[in-house]
Amino acid sequence: MQLTKNIIVVGDSFCMYPEAWPQQVADALKLKLINRGVGGEHWWNTHQFLSNLDDNIIKNTEVIIFCHTYAGRLPCDDPELGKFNLYNLDLTDEKQLAIKLYNQYIRSEKFLDWAQEAWFKNISSNYSCKMIHLHGFPWSLKFQGCLNGVSVIPNLSAISLNEIGAKDINELAGIDTRKNHFNDYNNNILAKQIIQIINNYQPGIQSLDVTQFEQKINSWFNWN
Repeated sequence: MQLTKNIIVVGDSFCMYPEAWPQQVADALKLKLINRGVGGEHWWNTHQFLSNLDDNIIKNTEVIIFCHTYAGRLPCDDPELGKFNLYNLDLTDEKQLAIKLYNQYIRSEKFLDWAQEAWFKNISSNYSCKMIHLHGFPWSLKFQGCLNGVSVIPNLSAISLNEIGAKDINELAGIDTRKNHFNDYNNNILAKQIIQIINNYQPGIQSLDVTQFEQKINSWFNWN
């Protein structure tokens, strides 16, 4: 069967492996998957990707799922720069030195927050299809009131960190080999709950049933 409608999934490492929960959602809804997830990526790269899509692709899109990252990631046209470990930079490398100096002397938290809020307003004004907003981290939730569609809580990092009993958020960094930061079971549970949200589409804030996920601890659900 030829699929005529699209589902677009965009964001950071929480959707980096399309064969896991994104493809499961697309298959269940009989939609063609267009997936772009890049680890460490700033939301600007998501904006650029969507802006450069052919108008016919957007017109034929039934659902867009955003995996929103946090405002503080490095805003630039090269998503590879976001993959450097800020706590272990090689200052003999020109790019990594530039990142350190940017964060030390140029970075403005107020501007980054303002820009992400503007991005959320831009999403709501530019896209009219069904939209599902997953938040990778808790810090973008303060802007969720600007979003049309369904904003899903809790943040995905909390579920991911609880799954492995993590004590530090850095356990989601390079050493994490799980697809989209979840084991296969939790990728499957996330897919099923997203499918349910889309099938019963009701804009507003909706909660995942966290009791259905495999979790070693629950402490990260209180993270904000």
